[in-house]
Amino acid sequence: MIASNHSISVNLYWRKTYIFVIKIKSLSYKVIFTMEEEGLSIRETGKQFWIGSASVSRWINQIEQKASTTRQRKIDKSELIKDVEQYPDAYQKERAGRFGVCQKAIWQALKKMGLTYKKTLRHPKADENTRQTFQQKNNSMKKKASILFLLMKVVFHTIPRGLTAIPRKVNAVCCSQELGS
Repeated sequence: MIASNHSISVNLYWRKTYIFVIKIKSLSYKVIFTMEEEGLSIRETGKQFWIGSASVSRWINQIEQKASTTRQRKIDKSELIKDVEQYPDAYQKERAGRFGVCQKAIWQALKKMGLTYKKTLRHPKADENTRQTFQQKNNSMKKKASILFLLMKVVFHTIPRGLTAIPRKVNAVCCSQELGS
């Protein structure tokens, strides 16, 4: 049993290596190549690759993939590039309004062209004084650690439907502790 599984895996390994050496592009080409090499029927080929016989026959009838036809787009790529250069900080929704399309169309066009927004660590409209005040408050809060303990006394009552936990009393204790700097 072990030897037969081992020989099958070795045969599959050599077969895959041979197929990759001749650089077959996709599964359909591999299926057709195998069918012609081994003289298999459509049904046998489908079982070997775990695909339907309808897919195999479709691939045989149409070996080359159909050329995709691209329809005329509303967004002109050169105009979009000019818009990005002219308004580098504009939102996609603003660009969509200028081009008369939805925001998703702008997103798809930018993605297709490989353009992304530069991510900054600071917001361009942030106030520096407010930021410094916030950081000072945050640093002073880090020096103090507040710990909240909840002590819960739970009493179990017997009810005809079973046991249930009913909280009777809740004690909260807040402790502040100075941490070393």
